[in-house]
Amino acid sequence: MGKKTLLHLCPEIALFFKTMKWPPVLTEFSINKICENCDFTYEKAAKELGYNPRSAEDSLRDTVAWLKDNPA
Repeated sequence: MGKKTLLHLCPEIALFFKTMKWPPVLTEFSINKICENCDFTYEKAAKELGYNPRSAEDSLRDTVAWLKDNPA
């Protein structure tokens, strides 16, 4: 998932955290900071370690389910 996609999702991310009554951990500022040095790929890990990344959709679905099952 790229920076543009994450920035596009900022309103939904903010709504999620507001709905859950949690402080937001992903803001436009934090996404920009995280993505400042994103000049890397997972190709070496895939080649040497057999790394196979999950889809963003699967990861987000599992994260939301975990957060619901493990309230703060």
